[in-house]
Amino acid sequence: MPSSCSRMICRSPNRFNPAAALWQHVILPTRPLLQRQRLLSSGVAAADLSSPPLKISEHVPVQSGSGGSGNADFPQCLDSEDEAQFKKIKLGKVHPKRDILRVLRKSQSSRGRTKDDTTRFMEERKRLLETYHTDYEGEVVSPVTGPFPVDDASLPWARNRDEKKISGINRLTIEIAKFHEYVKPTRTEAIVRKDLVEKIKNCVRTTQPEVALEVFGSERTGLAFATSDIDLRLTRIKGIPETSDPPGRQPLTLGAKKDRLNGLYILKNSISRKNIGLRRLRILYARYPLLSMRDFPTGIDVQIVSCPDSSYSRNLMANYMVEYPYLSQLYSVIKTMFDVRGLSDVFRGGFGSYSIFMMIVAGLRHNPPARPDAALGLLNVLRFWSDFDTARHGISIEPVELFDKNLNSVMPVKVKEQLQNGNLKPLPDFMLCLRDPADPTNDLGRKGLCIKHVQATCRLLARQLSRNCQRNSRYSLLTPIVGSVYSLTLEHRKRLQYQAWRAKKSAAMKSAVTATTKKASHISGIYASTTAPIAGLAAESPGVDLGVQHEAPHGSMVSVRTEAG
Repeated sequence: MPSSCSRMICRSPNRFNPAAALWQHVILPTRPLLQRQRLLSSGVAAADLSSPPLKISEHVPVQSGSGGSGNADFPQCLDSEDEAQFKKIKLGKVHPKRDILRVLRKSQSSRGRTKDDTTRFMEERKRLLETYHTDYEGEVVSPVTGPFPVDDASLPWARNRDEKKISGINRLTIEIAKFHEYVKPTRTEAIVRKDLVEKIKNCVRTTQPEVALEVFGSERTGLAFATSDIDLRLTRIKGIPETSDPPGRQPLTLGAKKDRLNGLYILKNSISRKNIGLRRLRILYARYPLLSMRDFPTGIDVQIVSCPDSSYSRNLMANYMVEYPYLSQLYSVIKTMFDVRGLSDVFRGGFGSYSIFMMIVAGLRHNPPARPDAALGLLNVLRFWSDFDTARHGISIEPVELFDKNLNSVMPVKVKEQLQNGNLKPLPDFMLCLRDPADPTNDLGRKGLCIKHVQATCRLLARQLSRNCQRNSRYSLLTPIVGSVYSLTLEHRKRLQYQAWRAKKSAAMKSAVTATTKKASHISGIYASTTAPIAGLAAESPGVDLGVQHEAPHGSMVSVRTEAG
C-alpha cells in the first residue's frame, strides 16, 4: 500500500509503513477474499516472478478498458466493501492475459535453480491454469542444480576406457543398463527400506489390530529407486469391505470416502502417539485419500493409501515388462528425467509414477524401435511425445490406436453427467488424454497440466541425444537427461548407509549380550553342579578339613573347609 507521506527518512525496500501495517492488521482479517489475495501474492513474490507483494492483475480476472463504468479496472467478483478497499490501492495499467502468459512463459532454464524454485513455479502454474483455463507455450525445463558439481567422467554410469571404440548407440545401451543398476536400491538400502515397512506395520498392529497394511506401487513391482517413496495400502479397516479394482471402477461415493477418511485420521492419531521417528503426518485428498509421513532417521517418505486392491494393474505392468525386457531400464531413465525437473509431482500438475510408466509403454507401442534395444527405445519414446498432438487425439494402449478425444471422452459416467449439467468445467484442450489399460474410464493425463513443458523438454533432449550419439565424444550420454541426480541423491543414500550401519551395530551388540548371558548361565550351572557334592560330603564328615579347592568363575579359587561345630 503506498505511503501518504511524500518524504521518507528510511529508503530501505522493506521499510516499516504504518498505513500498510494498519491495513494488514485491521482490514485484512475481516476480508477473507483479500487475505487469500495477499497470501497468493506472497507466494508469487517468493517465486521471484518479478511481481510486487500484491498485484491484482496476476491473481484476479480483471476487465480493463477506458470506456464504460468506473469499475472497469477492478475485479468483477468483489463486493462493494471489497471494492472500496481496493480503490485505496494504487493500480497500474493492467493486462490480465499478458500477465498470465508472462508467468506461464517464465523460463526455467537459468542456472542455479533449486528444488524449492521448481515447486513454487509448478504451484503457480497449476493455480493459473486451473483458474483461467488458458493455453500456454511449452518451454524446456532444465534439471535442478545439485549441491556440488560432478565431472561426467567420475559418474558411476559413465563410459570406461575400454568403451572408446564402441559406437554411440551401443554405448548408450550400456550406459542405460549401468544407470538402472545405480538407481536401484543396494542390498543394504533394501534392508533399510524393509525394516522401515516392518516398523510401521508393527506400530499399526499394536495400536489398531483391525487394520492391516501391504506394500504396493513401485516397491511391489520392483521399480523403486533407493530414495523413492514407500506406498502402503490399507487392506482391512473395520466396517469397510475389501474391494478390488476391476476395469471400469467408479469413483468413491461420499459415504465411502468419509469412512476411509475417518480410518486414516484414527491411524494418524495412533502413529503420532508412538515415538518411532515418523514426522510430518498429514492427510492428502486425492481420488483415494492418503496419509503422508516421513521417517526422520532415513528421510524416506511413506504414503498410506486407502484404495482398492491394485493387483490387476500390477499384473498388467508385469506383463509389459515381460514383453519389453528393457522397459524397467527405460523407466529408470525417464522417471529420473521427470524427477530432477519437478515434473513428477501430481499435486502440482505433474505426472505420477504409474502415468509415466504407461506413457513409456504407449511410446513403445505407437512408435516401436527397429530392434529390442534400450537406446533405440529411449530415442523413440522421446520423439513420440515431442511431436504428439494432445489437442486432437487421445491415446489407447489396449488396443493400440489414436482416437478423437472430443468424441470418445475417457471419464466415468457420473463425471459425464456432471459435465452435461454444467456442474464441472471441461479440461483444457491441450491436456493429455491417455486411457488406462487397466481401467477404460481412467484418464491418466487429466492431472498433467505441465504436458506442454514435457513435450518441449522431450523435443530438445531427443535432438541432443541423437547428436551426442553421432559424435560419441561425451563421457556420459545420459547427463543432459538425468541431470545432477548423482549429487542430488548422494547425501540421502549416505544417510541410508549410515542407518544400515547403525542397525547392524545394534544387532551385533544385542547378539553379543545374548551370547554373554548364555555363557554366564552355563558357567553358573557348572559351578553349582561342582559344589553340590562337596557340600554334601562336608556335611557327612563334620570336623574334617577336606582341603579341596576348585576353580570358580573368572579364575578365582574357592576353598571348601569344614570345622568341628
